Amino acid sequence: MVRILVSLCLLGLIACSHAGGSAGKSASSTVDQRSSAASTAFADIPWQPSNPKAPQGVMVHILSRNDDTGAFNAIVKVPAGLKIPLHTHSEEFGAVTLSDGMVHAAQTGTDAPLPKGSMWVQPANEPHVDECHGEADCVFMVFFKGPIDTNFVDAPATNPKMAVTPADKVVWKALRPEVDNGPRMAVLSGNPKTSAFTALVEFPAGMTTNVHTHTAGFVGGVVSGTHHRGVASDELMTLTNGSVWSEKSGAPHMEKCGLNEPCVIAVQMDGALDEQQVQISMAEAAE
Repeated sequence: MVRILVSLCLLGLIACSHAGGSAGKSASSTVDQRSSAASTAFADIPWQPSNPKAPQGVMVHILSRNDDTGAFNAIVKVPAGLKIPLHTHSEEFGAVTLSDGMVHAAQTGTDAPLPKGSMWVQPANEPHVDECHGEADCVFMVFFKGPIDTNFVDAPATNPKMAVTPADKVVWKALRPEVDNGPRMAVLSGNPKTSAFTALVEFPAGMTTNVHTHTAGFVGGVVSGTHHRGVASDELMTLTNGSVWSEKSGAPHMEKCGLNEPCVIAVQMDGALDEQQVQISMAEAAE
């Protein structure tokens, strides 16, 4: 078997300037292209070509990066029709789809395209393929536990351990059991009570929080719904599908879901979820 080790920037999945995780000094200072406002509407994402020689190829925007470990979070846009053959990475990663059409599978031709709101955990060193089906680009968030290398391989895994969960199979649990029809969470990896984690969170239509902080920093992206967030009720930014943010540890903010439908959000928090400060109020959904 011939193995070719290349950086993911050459494969076209992430910007070369970030592939090695060598810039910057600490986890708290490694946020790329974000301001104190934290949030970026999808239309305003400053995409960068992952391969400068292929500006029409895969695009990426880094949301946060830990330069001590090489771990990073990003939003990725894959051109329609692109198929990446069997390959592995040395680090585990998770992902959440923000659009329809992405295939993440043990080998080509075995799995249907995923709808938005689907998620997967990919074990380290396990062969897999990535493909964007349909006429539209595929957009998803990735959460890597370390720096990237990519190793093309010839054969699929004999007993793949990847966990791929389509949106309609996601298992939700009440985040506030004492609140009727309150927010829900579906954990992709980690443990929100004790450590860093990645999850989907669903806010009911009309739900609003107070201004609060979290000890851990976190990134987020809107899967569906119209979500509003900012530092105060009169400074909210409206975010729709594909919009993203990166919130620093201890930064005041509030969340508000629009009235017409629930808001589903992908989040990765670099520590346990401390929600003691968080107060929520509910509103009736619009007819």
